[in-house]
Amino acid sequence: MVAALKVAETETSPLFFVTADAQTAGQGRRGRLWHTFSGHSLALTFGVREGGEHLALVAALAVQQAILKFTPTATIKWPNDVLIDGKKVAGILVEKHADLYLVGMGLNVTTPPTLPEGFEGITLQQAGGICTVEDVQQEVVRVFVQWLQVYQQQGWAYLTEDYRANCSTLGQQVTWREGSVTGKAEALTDEGALLIEDKDGKTHTVHAGEIIQENA
Repeated sequence: MVAALKVAETETSPLFFVTADAQTAGQGRRGRLWHTFSGHSLALTFGVREGGEHLALVAALAVQQAILKFTPTATIKWPNDVLIDGKKVAGILVEKHADLYLVGMGLNVTTPPTLPEGFEGITLQQAGGICTVEDVQQEVVRVFVQWLQVYQQQGWAYLTEDYRANCSTLGQQVTWREGSVTGKAEALTDEGALLIEDKDGKTHTVHAGEIIQENA
């Protein structure tokens, strides 16, 4: 995202993106490192001038929909991870800098000769996807721009049902790490929050944070 911030100093268009062959300081939730594989992964950051609080959800939906061109089993893990067969294939991080939203995307495309020890994700190639990094970049850019325009013009409410239909978290036993709550992910509110019902029947409304789910 550092490169995108640098570009933003002179780039005045409402939407732009930058790519990198590999990330040297990729960051995920809770400060975890997100590794990309040089020549095998898509590392892309969009600069969005007209964003909103649901931008991470919109980006997750866009990436998931783009991936479906290459594999039919991609789903969204609330709020903004993309999974294939329960394993993470793409991560998204949104940062706000004054009037600029940076939407960073890291996506595992082809499989490098050697994977790092402890790698628990999956690549599109491992899932049977026949594609190059360039193929995936073209599709992700096309679909993200499409969904972003819908969000900007129609609002999040117009996308809620599409997100719900592709979210594998719903119906799963999950744990909300920050709130130390475990239960069933019952529903998604119209505002994009996750509703978790614990073993005592109490419903918890989760607006943000890390969710651990059974199938991921």
